[in-house]
Amino acid sequence: MVPSLQRDVCRKVKIFIIHYKETLLKTLLHAILIFTLILLASCSSKAPTMTEEQKQEAAQSVASIAVLSTTVYLSDVSPEKKKELTAGAVFVDTRIQEELTGNAKVQFVGDRQQYKEFPEVDGGLKETALSIGKSFGCDAVLVPTLERFVERVGSNMSVTSPASARFSLVLLDTQTGQTIWTRQFKETQQSFMSNILAFGKMQERGLKWITVEQMVGQAIKEQLADCPYL
Repeated sequence: MVPSLQRDVCRKVKIFIIHYKETLLKTLLHAILIFTLILLASCSSKAPTMTEEQKQEAAQSVASIAVLSTTVYLSDVSPEKKKELTAGAVFVDTRIQEELTGNAKVQFVGDRQQYKEFPEVDGGLKETALSIGKSFGCDAVLVPTLERFVERVGSNMSVTSPASARFSLVLLDTQTGQTIWTRQFKETQQSFMSNILAFGKMQERGLKWITVEQMVGQAIKEQLADCPYL
């Protein structure tokens, strides 16, 4: 082999080795990044939890809880949105009842099979809720509010539009009017590719696209189980 050809071959081999090393390094760094993000997702941050003693004190401080029907705000919304929210309120009421039936502290207010709004007194929803709680002789009143309840468009395997929901649970002390416990839920399901931090939640759900009822039902179950006053 002539010297010039040898030099050319050696140069190309060196270039190939350098390129291979760079590609391998980039791939390795990318894999480390993905692993780190997945680890962070699996260790999602949670609010500080109460000690067992604090939970017992909270439970003993509230002997009875009035549970209101879910409130939705239907003014200035389209007929389609109104239909979604009304159906969603019925579902939320049903799930809350399923979770709390048998709890001696709880008194359900209103028809649990049919959505209806409570007439408001001066002061808006909060004062209305407190008035109802007091009329039932309860120490606290649970106020569910639903703001979004959108069904997925698609199937378990693929969607053109994912499920999306937003609601809150607020527990008010009927004597002081103060909020003693609250939880908010807001989610539009995302794919792993669009949000790598959603991997942990997707894994819990079986790596599939869920319905809005599945999403909200699981959230209600988890949040009520986390309430120390119930």
